[in-house]
Amino acid sequence: MPEITIRHDERELVVGLGADAEEAARQAAIATAEAAAIAASAAQIESNKQASSVFVAGPAAIDTQVGFYIGRATGNIVANANYTARKYTAAAGEVWRVSSTIGSDIFAGAVVVYFDAGDALLGFDTAAPGSGYTYLKQHEFTPPANTAYFWITCSNTNGLAPTVEKLALKADSAKEAERAAEAADDLAHYAEQDLSALWQDGFYTHGNTGVVTASASFTTARLPIEGGDLMRFSGTIRGGTSVAALVFFTPRGTYLSKLYTATSSTVDDVYVDQTFTAPADARAVALTVLLANKDTARLEVLGTADGDGIALFDDVRDLKATVYPISGQLVGQTALITGTSIPWGDGGGANSYPFKIAALTGMAITNKAIASSCARIGVKANITGGDPFGEFGMAWNNWHKCLMRTTAEIQSRIDNYATYQPNIPGSPATLTAQTQAEMLSYGYENRIVPSLGKDIYLIEHAHNDAFVGVGGYEGTDLVDEFNADPDSRDRTTWHGAINTLIDIIRAAEPKARIVFVGHYEDARKAQVSQAQALLADYHSLPLVELWRYTGWTQEVITGAGPNAGDTITELWMPDDLHPHSDTTGEANDFLASLIARELARMA
Repeated sequence: MPEITIRHDERELVVGLGADAEEAARQAAIATAEAAAIAASAAQIESNKQASSVFVAGPAAIDTQVGFYIGRATGNIVANANYTARKYTAAAGEVWRVSSTIGSDIFAGAVVVYFDAGDALLGFDTAAPGSGYTYLKQHEFTPPANTAYFWITCSNTNGLAPTVEKLALKADSAKEAERAAEAADDLAHYAEQDLSALWQDGFYTHGNTGVVTASASFTTARLPIEGGDLMRFSGTIRGGTSVAALVFFTPRGTYLSKLYTATSSTVDDVYVDQTFTAPADARAVALTVLLANKDTARLEVLGTADGDGIALFDDVRDLKATVYPISGQLVGQTALITGTSIPWGDGGGANSYPFKIAALTGMAITNKAIASSCARIGVKANITGGDPFGEFGMAWNNWHKCLMRTTAEIQSRIDNYATYQPNIPGSPATLTAQTQAEMLSYGYENRIVPSLGKDIYLIEHAHNDAFVGVGGYEGTDLVDEFNADPDSRDRTTWHGAINTLIDIIRAAEPKARIVFVGHYEDARKAQVSQAQALLADYHSLPLVELWRYTGWTQEVITGAGPNAGDTITELWMPDDLHPHSDTTGEANDFLASLIARELARMA
């Protein structure tokens, strides 16, 4: 008689098939009911554990350094009179809570920095922001494996008074909680996560930014987790401080923290069954390992016997859709964006919408935007015999950051700068070696051509091409220039410069997907969005019409609230122009979600 073996938590029930089918069915039902009872028991145990604990004021700091903070990448104690660092004894798996304030004046710092018993740096929680301040109130965190102590850094001058609390057992429930913990251990097991279809070979997830970055030595994979998950990692890494085996992300897909930073660029760091607890705010983790050792990499999640806490998905598509909130179809796609300070954001970092699109979609995006850049190399309407490209009168930042000049043309302007300087308002008296190098780097032959080979090209240029004069006046009319000759390659016009850029992309990659990213409003600077729509339609290329979706208008907010008298654009952008002037990141979060959804629709 054949047999079926039903396994559950190291116990098995052998059920015979054949003549006695009813008995077999009865035994199977018993096994199912038993499994359900164990699951209910595990849930009750967890409930009891929660009821038996409470946050209490943390133990006293074992060291206090007034006028210092802790570097998150080095672990060094660094002087800054505006901060105080406090040291606390801790252990892996404990749950702590902190209220603290940290600012961009200690950009290399973090609120919490973890160390092992040998004073080796283990990782950090909540990095200092790129600008402004981060205010944490009762922020929960869990020290990673091997933690012996951590440092808390808090501002002395700004925001919340620092408090540190620890989750502790209630005195009358200690024995009950201990029994519950033992029972939970009996029901627990590790489940290995299937990474085979998720690896992105030739890339790593940057340990300090979370950006998927090209490197032939690595492979990376990203999958969903829950904050507080107890996990186990095996893998091999090597490299500088930008390489970390594990990088955690928030529910919104933004960078949270890293764990297991590479310690050497020549010697492998090998981790075997290294246990850790995911940060409380984490909802996804990216693994990075050496490509040559990919087959030995493993990530496991501790769950109860019924699978609680273990991520299970029907197929890879479901998994990708869970990790990347916008679209799993874009995972692994590469893109390049060119444009102005609007996509460049805070310098291509976490408060720029290309960075946020990458986090939402799993794409690897190369940000080649340039603050103050225009695509055109002059103004056609200003051409004279002594100024054949119409450059005189252009503002310095626009003039020396033109995208579509050739390297030879840029070098000519450097060599003949004495002729140009009196006619370029705001220009320095002489060009330093650094400025000359920057000018050469801004031209498309150095800026774009070496980065060709992408799946998608995003073109955002237009705003600065309409406002190239001193004081931001409207120096040219993009719509009239387009209507006069839509097929022009005259680079002293915006559309001629962009037509030339499209030619360059298509010559290298005839099937490349090219997408225009429209301006975020169309009331104050209507010709920008109108020109973008005309050129996109002329080439039959997709256009993300941001102005239709943002609602960022010149309507004035009425009433007696704190924003009364502001326009909608001022509400979203404190400087009324740049999304990254909103240091909370909400403006760029919004733009990123709109663009990512349109890209997903096209995928």
